[in-house]
Amino acid sequence: QVDLALAVRRDGDPNGFIERVRDLVMTQPTEPTPRLAELCGMDSVVDWGHALARDISLYKQGRISWRDVDRGVLLSGPPGVGKTTAARAVAATCGVPIFQGSFAVWQAAGSLDAMLRAMIETFNTARQHTPCIVVVDEVDSAGDRRSMEGRNVGYETQVLNAFLEQLDGLEGREGVVVIGTTNYPERVDAALRRPGRLDREIWLGLPDVTGLTGILRFHLGSDLAGQDLRRAANFAWGSSPAMAEQFVRDARRRARFEDRPMVEADLLSAIRPDQPT
Repeated sequence: QVDLALAVRRDGDPNGFIERVRDLVMTQPTEPTPRLAELCGMDSVVDWGHALARDISLYKQGRISWRDVDRGVLLSGPPGVGKTTAARAVAATCGVPIFQGSFAVWQAAGSLDAMLRAMIETFNTARQHTPCIVVVDEVDSAGDRRSMEGRNVGYETQVLNAFLEQLDGLEGREGVVVIGTTNYPERVDAALRRPGRLDREIWLGLPDVTGLTGILRFHLGSDLAGQDLRRAANFAWGSSPAMAEQFVRDARRRARFEDRPMVEADLLSAIRPDQPT
């Protein structure tokens, strides 16, 4: 649920209030978001997130300054491992708003000027709701000066420089933690990984059987309550968290179409339709 207090401003402008509510609604997840305690197979990001939550709490109390808080992290890993979900879990555990951007969304605004304005607006909105988290998906899309060439060099350079300006420019970003996600950490410009920017990298790989067991349980909710899910997790070994969610969705559909409660065979068949259950 969106906290309407976040949209209130001293100017009392009703149109501005409506716009800010719209922005907040658009940046909040529409489905239940797990907290860090519910993430499985992501020990490194869980540990970092809990440390960040403690630091943000101390910052709110005035016991530490912002310079003592991690201001950026790069979550990397193959598609579907839950990088954005992990970022949302960090925000939920920290108890702070989360704002989401991406170079694809910013570029959809139109020309270079419009794209840069959209990027700046995301960060300006975040600065009005500190402490908070900004997630920038596919941050490698900012470009890498090692590989820039051809007619687009000028455009790509301006985009990268504008992003760097938002990370540590004159306006600053006290209270704003930036989480960048990428499938290709080797394509991220070195300047983005300097101290005070996205200087910490956490790799999220495919979950092991124990992690998959927990992920399946989270998505199953009350379905298959009390069922030992290790067999299903072994069937699913090598799958991503996104695939595990799809398995549960397919299993529910099979049970729903047959108008009965889900059973283990539904889940096993969703995972390995070519294998006897």
